[in-house]
Amino acid sequence: MAPLRELQSATHFRQLTDGCWAPCKPSERGAKKLSLLEVPAQALRTPPVTHAHFDAAVERCRAPPAGTRTLAPSAPWMRGAAAPTPAPALPNPSPCLAQVSPHRGA
Repeated sequence: MAPLRELQSATHFRQLTDGCWAPCKPSERGAKKLSLLEVPAQALRTPPVTHAHFDAAVERCRAPPAGTRTLAPSAPWMRGAAAPTPAPALPNPSPCLAQVSPHRGA
């Protein structure tokens, strides 16, 4: 998502040697003040995903550690979920049903 956000928030684009347009800083050589909608869609170059993008995503996705205060209200439920109730036993099939096979022809 970060490269797409860079495209959306870019105020300047520069034309690359292959004719595509890429977002850039206003101080970069060849930068032109354009909005995303002014750049032809076929000629738009999405910025590559970098290690910095990945690191930023990991930082945003970290969940806070769950402490005992957080887990205390759900402790009774967790104890019940840890020991599932056994399934009821199936009745013994009739000896007559054991002789009939649904795969046999009539």
